[in-house]
Amino acid sequence: MTTFPRTYKVGNMDCAHCALEVETGVRKLDGVQDVRVDFASGQMILNGDVPYDTLRQRVEALGKTLENPAQPAADSLPKRGGVLGFVDYLLARRETQLALIGGAGIVLTLLASLLFPIDGRVIGAAYTVFMLITVYPIARSGLNTLRINHEFGINLLMTIAAVGAIVIGEYLESATVIFLFAVGEALEGYTADRARHSLRSLLELTPPRAIRLHNGHEETVPVEALHIDDTILVKPGERIPMDGEVLTGTSSANQAPITG
Repeated sequence: MTTFPRTYKVGNMDCAHCALEVETGVRKLDGVQDVRVDFASGQMILNGDVPYDTLRQRVEALGKTLENPAQPAADSLPKRGGVLGFVDYLLARRETQLALIGGAGIVLTLLASLLFPIDGRVIGAAYTVFMLITVYPIARSGLNTLRINHEFGINLLMTIAAVGAIVIGEYLESATVIFLFAVGEALEGYTADRARHSLRSLLELTPPRAIRLHNGHEETVPVEALHIDDTILVKPGERIPMDGEVLTGTSSANQAPITG
C-alpha cells in the first residue's frame, strides 16, 4: 500500500540525540515504513499507516510532544526574549514546572537548615522529596528510552547518579545536581526553539514566485520551478527569491533580516 509522507511537529527536543531517540522509537511501531526526525526544524516526516494516538503515545513516552498537523496548536514559543522569555518557557512546560517546584523546595530546605535547629534526618527527607519531584520526568523519559529503544540515555544516567547520591547520604548534592540538569536541559531546548523560530521567520520572507527570463520574455513561476542556470529578474523593491550571481544592473539589498 502506497502512503504519502506526513509531517509532524515534535517538541521538547533539546539536542540532536533527542531527535535520534524519537526516530528510533517511532521506527519500531507497526505500520511505519520510514521516518526521519530533523532536529534543526523540529519536524518528523513519517511514511506509513500509524494511528495518530499511537504515534503521540510513543513520542510522549520518550519525553517529547507531538502536534497533530490536522489540528495545529498555537506557537508555544514565548513572545518575550532573553531571561524573561526563558522564565515564560519554564512556566509553560510541565517538566520544568516540576523542576521549579523542586528548586524552590531545595532553597527553602537549605534556608531552614541554616536558620533553625532541625533534625538532619528531616532535612535529608525533604531534599529527597524535592529531588524526586524534579527527577520524575527525567527518570520517566530515561526508563522509557531503555524499554523502547534499549538504550542507556543521559536521562537514565542522571537518574542513577541522583539516586546513588541519596544512597550515600549526599542529599543536598543529589537534589541540586538534578535540578541544575533539568534547568540546563530546558535552557538548551529554549535556545533551540528560538533558533527554529528565527529560521522559520527567514523562510517566510522568501517570496513564493519569481520572474524568470526565457528567450527574452518574462514569465512568473513558483520558486520551486526554478532550475540551476535560470535567469531571474528582480525589480526595485522586490524580495530576492533565490541565491545567484548578479549578471547586469546595479542596486543595493537590505540584508538586515539575515545579518541583524
